[in-house]
Amino acid sequence: MVLAGNESSGYPDPKLAFYSNFDVPTVTLAPAFPNASVTIKLPPKGGVLEIVAVLDAVTKRKIDSASIILRRVSNPTLFISTSATTGRILIPSLTDVTIEVTAPGYRSWPEPDQAATMVGFD
Repeated sequence: MVLAGNESSGYPDPKLAFYSNFDVPTVTLAPAFPNASVTIKLPPKGGVLEIVAVLDAVTKRKIDSASIILRRVSNPTLFISTSATTGRILIPSLTDVTIEVTAPGYRSWPEPDQAATMVGFD
């Protein structure tokens, strides 16, 4: 597999299926074909989700134990999960994703029967 990314420039890490959707170029080398030429086309830059804080609705205190889970709408088995203290999360371009916030001792947001969807960035 041939992968390229640069998170600081807005190109997510394609090693994570959440970003690549398993769509990566492959090259097979063999004694009869020891060289290969590959052209890598970077996708559009990802969108950025800035997590400022997750707060308790009553006390307004930060909940540092909260987690953020992003899932592809088209394939919910492809997801990433990170701490709410991460700050910056890249979102794959042109991809609809759902967001869920969880924390020990709290109900998940949104409620299970409500989906919070972010429409793909273009």
